[in-house]
Amino acid sequence: MSASAVVAAGIGPALSRDGPFTVFAPPNSAFEELFTPELAQKYLNPIWLPQLQDLLLYHALGSEVFSTDLADGAEVDTLNFSGDSITVNLDPPRLNDDSIILVREGLVDIKACNGVIHGVSKVLLPTSATNDIVDIGMASEDFSTLVAAVEASGLVETLKGEGPFTLFGTSTRVTQPKFDNNMVSRLTSDFIYQPQPTTPLPPSWRGPSRRSSSRRISTHSSRS
Repeated sequence: MSASAVVAAGIGPALSRDGPFTVFAPPNSAFEELFTPELAQKYLNPIWLPQLQDLLLYHALGSEVFSTDLADGAEVDTLNFSGDSITVNLDPPRLNDDSIILVREGLVDIKACNGVIHGVSKVLLPTSATNDIVDIGMASEDFSTLVAAVEASGLVETLKGEGPFTLFGTSTRVTQPKFDNNMVSRLTSDFIYQPQPTTPLPPSWRGPSRRSSSRRISTHSSRS
């Protein structure tokens, strides 16, 4: 795992804790191969910091696993935000499909005071790096109603764009409303927010003012 990427993501203090951790570390050349200048600039933008953190934490486990502990076909949960798993294959030794565990190079079972490091040949890509908002929604039955609304409103291509977007979706476990055109229109305005860091929050998001709060308190006191 690139030290400069860890510093940029701000996860160094987390990986310096007691652990134990297992870190699968691609060499610098693997990061340079993946991150074109344009992509590197994107991931170093503070807006995309969660995605960079998620990608790096996809290389870490919350337990100490040595090379002799690895089992063919095992799926191991990582420390990234979604708890995505990585798949271990032993013929040849690799993670997921094509990130070779660098056994021949002697870059395995490198002990640290709070865990162990294994070298791997390629950067591992979590769901957040390969799937957009629409892909993730379509992959989950919980958001099938919301995905239907997005499709009906013609917003699929928009939400597959560069972003960044935040989408608030009600799970179908909670409710399964019947949509008409008016409801779809309301959904598109209520649930899609494109962050603008330099734009102040709308008044409706700021909560009650001190004046209105004090007025309510005094009214309540007078009734009591």
